[in-house]
Amino acid sequence: MKTSIDTLYSTPQSIISDFEFNTEVADIFDDMINRSVPGYSAILESLTLIAKRYVQANTLVYDLGCSLGAASIAIQKGIPDLDCIIMALDSSSAMIKKCHTLHLQSNPPIVFKETDICETLLKPTSLTVLNFTLQFIPKKKRTPLIQKIYSALTPQGALILSEKIKFNPEQQLLLDELHQDYKRNQGYSDLEIHQKREAIANQLIPETLEDHQLRLKKIGFKQITVFLQQFNFISIIAIK
Repeated sequence: MKTSIDTLYSTPQSIISDFEFNTEVADIFDDMINRSVPGYSAILESLTLIAKRYVQANTLVYDLGCSLGAASIAIQKGIPDLDCIIMALDSSSAMIKKCHTLHLQSNPPIVFKETDICETLLKPTSLTVLNFTLQFIPKKKRTPLIQKIYSALTPQGALILSEKIKFNPEQQLLLDELHQDYKRNQGYSDLEIHQKREAIANQLIPETLEDHQLRLKKIGFKQITVFLQQFNFISIIAIK
């Protein structure tokens, strides 16, 4: 997929508006997430492998908060001959509009839909992905959403949850500094790093790993495993 370079925060802004997934962001999102999230490509590679293991025929696969469908495409690569449908859902009209311009493989089909995932009825699914989505959802809605996903999962079905997480103050300081170093290595300036951090501060609300594990356990997941971590970004697989 061709993508524009992220320069959204490259010039000084007198007023930094809250970050939103609008047309401007959709146009540069692939570049932004690949240069901002350490280990992002490894997460997508893992999704291809996980799909091979967990997706069952005649079920749906959900990519909730799909943005530009990178997780859906990774899953599709792992199950090219399986009879199922990948449902890629997002509340951003700009993201879904851009998704509809993609030229994708047809097997299995990916269906892009603009919808509020907290209000959407989920049908039986063997694999559901929340790839850096839950952190943007109000805290009071997170447990009901995970409960809904659990209820829709088939036995032995899997939830993939990727999130930015928070730590104790000493650990947080180190990991924040390492993350900023990572972004500098990706070509972002200190101005871009600072302004993006300000824009997203009220939109992305992280939780601790323990918060996520406790929620998943209380809801009923029987196996909860961190399979990837780089700095303060993790990916969890939870099995019903």
